[in-house]
Amino acid sequence: MTANNTVSFVFKDTPGVIIWPCKISVPLDGGGFQEQELKARFKVIDNDRFEELAGTPVSRAIGSTEGVKKQGDRPLLEEVLVGFADFRNAGGTVVDDAVAIPAMLALPYAVAGLVRGYMEMVGLRAAKN
Repeated sequence: MTANNTVSFVFKDTPGVIIWPCKISVPLDGGGFQEQELKARFKVIDNDRFEELAGTPVSRAIGSTEGVKKQGDRPLLEEVLVGFADFRNAGGTVVDDAVAIPAMLALPYAVAGLVRGYMEMVGLRAAKN
C-alpha cells in the first residue's frame, strides 16, 4: 500500500457480476427526497459494448452528469442489471428479481439512481458522500 491507501494495479479477469450499493433518491409527498440504499447486482460489460450503448467513448463519460446518450439509460440497465441483493417490499418480504427489476425500471428516480450506481462502479463517476 502507498501513503494514500492505494495498492498497485494487478490485472485479473473481472468478475462477471458485482454487487454494488446504489443510492435512490425517493421523492416525498409535499417535497423533498429520502435517500435509500439498494444493493444491485450488475454485470460488467466490455468497453466496446458500453460505447455502443452510450454512443460516447468512455473518456467522455467520465465525470458526466448526464445519463447514457445513444440508446438511453433503460436499455443500459436492461443489459447490466441482473438483480438485487435482498430486495424487499414494504412488508419486509423478499421480492424475486423477476418482479423487482421491471418494477424498478418503471420508476424514473430508481433508473437514475441505478445508472448513477453503475457509472460509479465502473469508475466513470465519482461517488458522492
